[in-house]
Amino acid sequence: MNHVTDLNDAGRDASVLTDAGSGGLIGRAVLADAPLVDQLAEDETVRYVLRNKKHGVTVEGPDGTEEYAPDRRHSGAAVVTDTRVLFAVGHGDGDQFVSVSLPDVVDVRTEDGLIGGAFVVETVEDERYRFPCRGDLEPVREYLDAAVGVWTRAERQVEQARERVERLQSAFESGNADVVLAAVGDVEETLADAREAADALDGARRAIEVEATEVREELAAVERRAHAESAEQARERAHVRWDDQEYEAAFDDLDEADGAYAAARAIDADEPPDDLLAERRETLADERDRLAGAPVERADHAADVAAATDDPGGAVDWWETAVERYETALSLDWGRDDRRFGGDPEGMREDLADAARELVAAYCDLAREHIEDGDGDREDNPDAAAVAYELAAEALAKAREVATERVPDVLDEVEAVESALEDRREDLPDVEAQVGTEVDGGRTETSQSDAAGPVDVDGSEAPDTTEGPEVTDTTEGPEVTDDHERPTDDGDADVGGTDGATDTDRGVDAEDEVFETEATDAESSEVAGPATESSEAEPDDADPAGSPREVTDTQTIIGSPDVGDPETDGEDVEYITDPTAVGADALPSLIARIFESAGWSTAVFGASTARQYDLLAGTDGPVGVTVCVWTVHPAAVERVDVPAVERFAAYFGRAEEADAGAICTAAPISEPARSRADEEGLKVLDGDDLAERLDALSIPAEEF
Repeated sequence: MNHVTDLNDAGRDASVLTDAGSGGLIGRAVLADAPLVDQLAEDETVRYVLRNKKHGVTVEGPDGTEEYAPDRRHSGAAVVTDTRVLFAVGHGDGDQFVSVSLPDVVDVRTEDGLIGGAFVVETVEDERYRFPCRGDLEPVREYLDAAVGVWTRAERQVEQARERVERLQSAFESGNADVVLAAVGDVEETLADAREAADALDGARRAIEVEATEVREELAAVERRAHAESAEQARERAHVRWDDQEYEAAFDDLDEADGAYAAARAIDADEPPDDLLAERRETLADERDRLAGAPVERADHAADVAAATDDPGGAVDWWETAVERYETALSLDWGRDDRRFGGDPEGMREDLADAARELVAAYCDLAREHIEDGDGDREDNPDAAAVAYELAAEALAKAREVATERVPDVLDEVEAVESALEDRREDLPDVEAQVGTEVDGGRTETSQSDAAGPVDVDGSEAPDTTEGPEVTDTTEGPEVTDDHERPTDDGDADVGGTDGATDTDRGVDAEDEVFETEATDAESSEVAGPATESSEAEPDDADPAGSPREVTDTQTIIGSPDVGDPETDGEDVEYITDPTAVGADALPSLIARIFESAGWSTAVFGASTARQYDLLAGTDGPVGVTVCVWTVHPAAVERVDVPAVERFAAYFGRAEEADAGAICTAAPISEPARSRADEEGLKVLDGDDLAERLDALSIPAEEF
C-alpha cells in the first residue's frame, strides 16, 4: 500500500481516487460504495492522499472521543485538498466521512510512533483529528500548514471589512455621511488584500471572492446613501451661503452636491433610486441657473426701488445698495476662464456707473432738502439752521467722494450745491450749536445720509445683508424673495392670531388644538403672536404710496378659510383623507388647513426641504404662539432621518420669529429621527396623525 500519495501530477485521475469495490485477494479498496473522487467537488483540487489499513481516524473533542475504523476488506484515507481535509473510512455496512474545512484549522502536526507516525489536525472547536500513517508526512504537513495560513489571512481580512461596513452603517444612521465616505477606500483596500492573500489557492480564491462580493454589496448600499446625504448637506450649505451673499462659495457647494449625486448614481445599489437622484440633479440645475442670475437681479432690483423712491434719504440708501450689488456682481468669478454668473461685464460696468451718478444726485437732493430746512429756520432758530446746513455738508462730502472715485463728470452738480450751501453758511449768524448739541429742547441725530442700510418702520437700522435663492420680484416696492421671506412686523400682518380673537372666542376646544402650548407670565411679554420682521426686510420708504407688502407667486398667504363640508349642490364630493393624495407643492397648504381648523392663522411659503420652513402658524389668546412648520412629502424625501431633523433644528434655532417648531411628514420617519426631534423640542406629526385630522375635516380634493 502506498501510504502517502502526492497527486500534484496525477490529479483527479489517480487510481487511489478512482478505484472502487474490492481490492482483490491481496490489496484493499478504500471505500465500499463508490470511489473517493465522487466525494469531491468539481472545482476542488487534491494534493495528497494518506492511507492506513486498520485505524481509520480518531476524533477527540470536548464531548469525548469517537473512532471511525474500516472493516477487513477496506481502508481509511485522508484526502488533503485546497479547501479541506476529507477523512474517509470504507466499510461494507456503509462508508463513513468526516470533513474539516481549512478555515477552521488552527494547527497541523505529525507524531512519531514505534510502528509509524500519525497526522494530527486541530480545529477552532478544540477538536483533534488523528490519522495514523506510516508514510513521509512532512511534505503533507508543510503544504497544509501553508494552505491554512492562506485561508486564515484572507478570512480575517474579509471579516475585518465586514465589521467595518457594519460600523459605517451605524455611523450613517447617526448622520455622519462624511465618515462613511472617508472610510470607503480603506474597506476596498482590505477586500483587495483578502483577494490577494487567497490568490495562492484556487479554492480559497473562489470562496474569498464570493465573500468579498457580499461585503462589497453591503458597502455599496451605504456608500450610495452617504453620497446622496452628502449632496443634501452640500446643497444646504449652498443655500446658507446664498443667504449670506457668498455667491461663489454657494456655487461651489451646488457643484459639489451635483457631483455627489452623480457619484451616488454611479454606485450599483438600489437606494436612493435612480429616478429620485436624477430628479434632484435637475433641481440643482435649476438652482444653479437662479444663483447665476441672482447677483445682477438683486442689483437691478435695488436700482428699480431706488428710482421709485421719492424720499432723498431712502434713495441714498437704495442707490448705495445698488452700487454695492453691482460691484459684487462684477467681482464674481474673477480670474476664471469659465464665467458661471450671468450678466455682461461691460453692461454691468455701465449700470454701476449709472447707479453711482444716481447716488451722487440723491446725495445732492438730500443736501438741498437740508438746505431748505435750514433756510426755513435761519431767521427764527439759527441753531437749528446750522445743524441742517451741517447735515447738508455731510451729504455733499459723501457725494464728492463717490463722484471723485467713480464718476468725475458729475462733480459740477456737487460743486454747484456746495457753492449755494457756502453762501448760506457765510450769512448765518454765529451760533454755538453743532451737530449733536441741544436744539429745540432735544438732541439731534446724525445725518440721514449716514445711514448704514435700509431702515425699518420703527426707525431701527436694518441692513440688507441676506438674500434668498430666488429674486424674482422687480416691481417697485419692497423686495420679497421666495426663500422664507416672513411677514414684516408692521402692525398689519398677524400670524400669531386671528383679528385678536382668543381661542375661546373662536370656539376652539382645547382638545382640537394641533398644539398644546404653555407659557409663564414672564414669558408672555416675550412671545409675540404676530410674525416678526423678515430676514430680507427692505426699506418702507421704498414704497411712497404705502402699498401693502407684495408676495411672490411662491409665497401664498392663506387667511382663515372656513373648514368644513362645502356646498355640494347634490354632487358627490371626494375628500382628502391621505396627505400623500396631494403633490409635494400642495402639501404645505393642506397642512395649513389642518392648523386653521384648530383656530390658527397661517402663512404658507411653499414646499422645499431646502427652505428654512414651509409655513408659519400662529395663535393669540392670553399668550401668542408662533410655530414654524416643515412639511415632508415622500415624493421629495424617501425617509426623514436624523440628519434632516438636525437641519430643521438648526433653522429653528435661528428663527427668532418662532416660539415652537413642528415637522409634519407624510413620508416615513425613523425612530432615531423621532427621538432626535424630541430632544430638539420639535413636534412631529406623522402620516397617521395627519390622516386622522384630515378624516375629520372633509376637505374637497378639487381644492388641491
